[in-house]
Amino acid sequence: GDRINVLYWDDLLVGTGTGLYGQMLESPMGISTTNPPRLIQTPQLYQNYPNPFNPVTSIHFLIPHTTLRASGADNVQLLIYDLLGRKVKTLLNTVLPAGEHTVQWDGTDDAGQPVGSGIYLYQLKFGKNIQTRKMVLIR
Repeated sequence: GDRINVLYWDDLLVGTGTGLYGQMLESPMGISTTNPPRLIQTPQLYQNYPNPFNPVTSIHFLIPHTTLRASGADNVQLLIYDLLGRKVKTLLNTVLPAGEHTVQWDGTDDAGQPVGSGIYLYQLKFGKNIQTRKMVLIR
């Protein structure tokens, strides 16, 4: 019988990277479709590495392209807090493009002084989206 071949592709964001998604669809005298992988719609804050850390840790996060278009906001804040909720350090307060980003923290406060061993919270703020994770500093 007759066949219709359709090649579908789209630039999309899957997991922690961008790529070209393609799929060949074959159907005898008709078109069938499949659902592409789910797009990440919100920023993603990942666990710092190493954790526990001394003297430096890396904090990795993702700002999806779709979020920028939807919210119109692109200012990103990355903040460090102690367990009492006091701000220890502002790592970022700037405009960033969509994509993957990594910021390092050297265990110092905003005055450049070393902070003590303990559990700290790091928080990503982007538009109305706020995500928080824990990390451990061992001196």
